Amino acid sequence: MRIVAVFGLVRPEMDSRESGDSAIDLLRSAIDASGLSTRKWAEQVAWRDERTVRRWLAGRAIPAAVVRELRRRLME
Repeated sequence: MRIVAVFGLVRPEMDSRESGDSAIDLLRSAIDASGLSTRKWAEQVAWRDERTVRRWLAGRAIPAAVVRELRRRLME
């Protein structure tokens, strides 16, 4: 966990995110391994809107908690 200063206040950074090819590859692998469409995976597994998952696949930063969960599930 990183500490950040915001408006003079010091607090833990709660919105850490990961981006890059490895996170996207991990996401694609999880979707493929599920056998679900991107829409169904987004709704049933990630509990996210399909557009959010498509943004992640297009290169937007993926929340670190999501990446950790993807890694955990793929290691099972």
